[in-house]
Amino acid sequence: MDSQVISGHIEESFKVREPELQRYLQVACKIESYFLGITTKAIPRAENSEVDEIAKAIAQYLPLSPDVFYKVLHQPLTNSEPKCPKLINAIKGADWHTPIIAFLKGHYEPDSKEENNRM
Repeated sequence: MDSQVISGHIEESFKVREPELQRYLQVACKIESYFLGITTKAIPRAENSEVDEIAKAIAQYLPLSPDVFYKVLHQPLTNSEPKCPKLINAIKGADWHTPIIAFLKGHYEPDSKEENNRM
């Protein structure tokens, strides 16, 4: 699915024609009600090649590098009610404060004993 189409649906600049996409848009709108708003950005295909390669690899069950995380959904997202997020840890920019704040809030566990002592 093209990010421009999805972004257009959410921003209401494109009309949703397919019933399945309409159900996904309804889920997105329900989730949006838990936030102050959602901002979308369409990324041109020329700048999105890495994501495209990852999506193709996942679809073909090819091995991925260890830094790629994904979740296989066993049923469409549209078959369930969205749950209110219990906790959101928004990180606007990473600097030396970020891991310390995440650690203090209980969102980060150091990988080594040295890192744990530093925290």
